[in-house]
Amino acid sequence: MADYIIGGILVALAILALRSVFKKTSSGGCAGCSGCNGCGPSCHGQDQETASK
Repeated sequence: MADYIIGGILVALAILALRSVFKKTSSGGCAGCSGCNGCGPSCHGQDQETASK
């Protein structure tokens, strides 16, 4: 019985985390990168291009 309770809590936390990431990315923000200033995904593409040069 405890396995179901723990499993349910983990599933609920995963759903909440995915919901938060989806809301941030769909609103134009960044999710999961510490150096982001809300510039959007195009900024990250430019950062990766300049880092590889």
